[in-house]
Amino acid sequence: MLPALGWSRVLGDRTARRIWLAGLAIGVVRWLEMLAFALWALETTRSPVAVAATSFARLLPLLLLGVPLTGLLEARDRRRVVQAGVLAMLATSLAMLAASLGDRLGLPLLLAAAFANGIFWTIEQPVRRTLLGETVGLEHAAASMGLEAASAQLTRLLGTVAGGAVVAFLGLDGVFLAAAALYALALAALIGARPASRRARRPGPARDGGLWDGLAAVRRDRLLLGAVLVTLIFNLWGFPWTALAPVIAERRFGLDPAAIGLLLGVDGLAGVLAALWIVARARPTAFRRIYTGGVASLMLGVIGYALAPSPLLALPCLFAAGAGMAGFSAMQMTIPLAAAPPALRLRVLGVVTTAIGTAPLGFLLVGLLGERLGPQPALLSIAGLGLAATALLVLWIPELIAAGPPGASAAQGSPPADLVEPRARDG
Repeated sequence: MLPALGWSRVLGDRTARRIWLAGLAIGVVRWLEMLAFALWALETTRSPVAVAATSFARLLPLLLLGVPLTGLLEARDRRRVVQAGVLAMLATSLAMLAASLGDRLGLPLLLAAAFANGIFWTIEQPVRRTLLGETVGLEHAAASMGLEAASAQLTRLLGTVAGGAVVAFLGLDGVFLAAAALYALALAALIGARPASRRARRPGPARDGGLWDGLAAVRRDRLLLGAVLVTLIFNLWGFPWTALAPVIAERRFGLDPAAIGLLLGVDGLAGVLAALWIVARARPTAFRRIYTGGVASLMLGVIGYALAPSPLLALPCLFAAGAGMAGFSAMQMTIPLAAAPPALRLRVLGVVTTAIGTAPLGFLLVGLLGERLGPQPALLSIAGLGLAATALLVLWIPELIAAGPPGASAAQGSPPADLVEPRARDG
């Protein structure tokens, strides 16, 4: 299957393979910590707000720093940027390990560590993925991003299962030790990689006004507008369900941390299988329906999970939620890249990044609802709102489920002269 998908071009290149492996290690740490921090906050404070705050702190940098950080780092050596970020996170994990061993760990320090990881997340995702695409050649970008989508779901599965097991048997000491070891492996992989590909031209300085130009492009095209609004719905009312998922498993099903990790791992397993199917089988004519339908599947799965009377009956609901999240994630950048005019792609992606950054508001909302109403009504509320918003959006913009590839619409016409790049840009 790999040669047919073009993944052999990525895995067969030594540098690309090392960049991908570094991302795999980083992704496992991210999901391991997300569950471990949530479980620790739940056990220590018994407060849904504290549990949601651990995810809120990790995602807040995406909202505050996504556009300025990527613009600031655009002209720098991508490999060195990622190396520096991994080294900083290795130091952070070792410092947190020392604090945990010295019995000085508290919720404020844990939130600070989550925020630091969020800053790294804001930098690592676009910079490392761009570096990977440049290394294998932009003509193989579809293969490299397809592999990234599948491996992202795999790290979610591994991190979730490992997070529950590590907390159960080793506590947060083990979490920080495992994080430090994985960051060290990622750093070794990146150091062993060759410098940036000769095929990749060093990007020039960032231009001002890019976000506003992107907003103008989104406003002119109904499919782009719908895609950005779907991203908003997902991040406000979909993704935040992960903050209360372990609370439901602990309080409603009576599971211990290890069992919680295994149960929620079904969500990640479904994501891996769905991502592999999408990359191998999905046709461009179905991309819009996979994207929008993925959000609807997630919302329905969350509603079912909140209502399930037992872990066994929760399994198919978690599978539906995981498959839906994978469908959304696989198309989140694919549709804007295909639908945006070539001269405006970077700026449209800036708008998408800003929409992704609204996730902390969703986590704050679900935490407050969980505190006031309880975890089950909170999940039912956000998923119900998300499902209703998705249905209304499809009625308003039926292009979101129309058959046909998400290519740039002819109705868009040519962009104004002042919005056209003077030359092609990487990144």
